[in-house]
Amino acid sequence: MLLLLTLLSCTAKDPCSTLNCDSGTGGDTGSSTGGDTGSTTSGDAGSTTSGDAGSTTSGSLDGLVVFSSTRTGASDIYSMKPDGTELTRLTTSDDYEMDPALSPDGSRIAYVDHSQASIWLMDVDGGNQAELTDGGGSWNYQPAWSPDGTQIAFGNIATGTMALWVVNVDGSGLTQITDGSTYRGMPDWSPDGSGLLCGGLDYVYKVALDSTETLVGGTGVDSAPRWNADGTMIIFSSTSTGTAEIYSMNADGTDITQLTNDDGGATNPDWSPDGSMIIYTSWGGKNGGELYTAHADGSGAVDITNAPGDDDVPDWR
Repeated sequence: MLLLLTLLSCTAKDPCSTLNCDSGTGGDTGSSTGGDTGSTTSGDAGSTTSGDAGSTTSGSLDGLVVFSSTRTGASDIYSMKPDGTELTRLTTSDDYEMDPALSPDGSRIAYVDHSQASIWLMDVDGGNQAELTDGGGSWNYQPAWSPDGTQIAFGNIATGTMALWVVNVDGSGLTQITDGSTYRGMPDWSPDGSGLLCGGLDYVYKVALDSTETLVGGTGVDSAPRWNADGTMIIFSSTSTGTAEIYSMNADGTDITQLTNDDGGATNPDWSPDGSMIIYTSWGGKNGGELYTAHADGSGAVDITNAPGDDDVPDWR
C-alpha cells in the first residue's frame, strides 16, 4: 500500500524517477523462475458498487483484463473478465510482480518482477514464465507490446531518470530510445507502430523510434497516457486539480476533458478494445486501490474488484 501510494504521488505506475540505480540493462533471456502458475482465487471480484457516476455500465465488456494486486500480501498478477468475474491468480511467488501488459493477440503477458528489476513474459494462463531483460540493478519497468507483438518497450532508470528502451520478444535487439536526460516513462505504442506515447512528468509526448520527440499536449502534470484502438483519442492521468484524475483528449492534444472526480485519486487508465469504455484505479475506496470500469465519458462507474489490498495497473485487451 505504501509503495503504491508513493508511486501515485509521482506518476502512478512509476518506480519513481528520483531513484539512484546502477547503470546497465540486459537483453539476455533467463530462467523461468517467476511465480507458480495457473491457480485460481475466488476473491471478492465482481461486485458492482457504483462509483461517483452512480449507474451500472452498459457498454462493451468484451476481452480480458490483467492487473496487479496485493490482496494476498505480496503483489501478484491476476486476470479477470471486465465485469470482475473469472478472477485468476497467475503468479504466486514471494516476489513483487507488477505492471502486467497483454500481448496484442491476448496469448502472452509481459510483467515486472520487482525483486529482480527485470521484465518477464508468461502465457496468459500463467505458464512458461521466463525472464526477458536482466535488470542488472537498474530497474526495468512498465512494459508495453508493439502492435505486431514482436517488440516490447519499457522504462529503465539506469541513468537516474526514466528512459525508454525497446527489446525484441526473444531478448535480442535491446535499444535505448531516449537518452535519460529528461524523464520519459509509461510507454504505449501508437496503433500504427510508428512510435511511443509516454508521460514526461509534465505533458504527454510521442517519441519516434529514431528518438524524434513531439509534444502532444495535456495539462502539464500528466502520466500513464494510452491510445484508443484507432489512434484518435488519448486517455491519461493528471494531478492538475491537486488530486490525480482521469482525462481524455484528442490525439492532437485538443479537447481535454476530465472524466473522473475521485476524492482519493484515479490513476492508470486504459481503454476497452472497442473504445466504448475505460478502466482505471480508484484510490478512494475503503480497501485502497480498486479497479473501476466506466463509459468512455466517465459516466456509469462500477467497482469491479472491491477486495482487500491494492488492485492496480489494469490492462484491457
